[in-house]
Amino acid sequence: MSIDKYRVLLKVLETKSIQKAAKALNQAPSTVSYAIASLEDELGIPILTRSHRGVYLTAYGEEILPKVRQLMDCQKEIELLAVQYRRFHSGVLHVGGSQTFLARYVADLLTALGESCGIQAELQIRPYQEIETDLYKGNLDVAFLPKTILPDFKFIPLVENHFVFILPEDHPLAGRESATLGEVKEENIMVPDWFSHHPELNFWQELLQKEFPRDHLYSVDDVSATISLVQNHFGVGILFESILPAARDFVTCRVTGVDSYPVGMMFLNTTLSPAMRTFVKFSKQYFQEKGLKL
Repeated sequence: MSIDKYRVLLKVLETKSIQKAAKALNQAPSTVSYAIASLEDELGIPILTRSHRGVYLTAYGEEILPKVRQLMDCQKEIELLAVQYRRFHSGVLHVGGSQTFLARYVADLLTALGESCGIQAELQIRPYQEIETDLYKGNLDVAFLPKTILPDFKFIPLVENHFVFILPEDHPLAGRESATLGEVKEENIMVPDWFSHHPELNFWQELLQKEFPRDHLYSVDDVSATISLVQNHFGVGILFESILPAARDFVTCRVTGVDSYPVGMMFLNTTLSPAMRTFVKFSKQYFQEKGLKL
């Protein structure tokens, strides 16, 4: 029995149509129909019923559907584990994250990992928005980024990460170690646009909307654009301290009254390869022993 038939079944249920499922799978409708009929013959039970309103599960189909989904999840885990094992035997793990954090913390970690455990790793700089997809696809084994809670992923916090104001050098708050949101209430405020797409940062969006007029809030594509606007005295930026470039021609000041937000490592919550188990354990010990803080 081919597992591909179950994949076809799930696509038919998702689209509620043989024709739409065939198009999504890049197959002929007759091929999809044959796969369903063949699966029903092998199991000896009717799985689908067809009507002018679409395609639906029979009572038998409803009963086996949870097991089918579990089977497909297991296949996904097996494929991802195979990717991880292949990388282990090639001696390379693929590690992603922002350029600043990777350079500041992870480069030295990977050097120590190679010397202590013989595991080699390749650093891959990724925009935040691409990390989830690359982890799912197996293009990355692990990523370092601000706290993220997503289905199928495990996040392990490693370093406390603070919000900071990005200020021009002649700003009244320049030279201060910290300031409150109330002290920039009359300013234009710029934040990364991915803040608004990050469920864990909903509290931050609500706080900004409460503290500032809507026409004073701006979402900006990336860090460099925020810094450029600040340098041109358009307003004040708010960013994570961990993603700031090392070379700076701007001033920072920590935002007080707002909780810090950890940076850590994120990876798919599946059975880990030996290399990944070693990497996770070594990384936690490394950060604890170094007492690293932003």
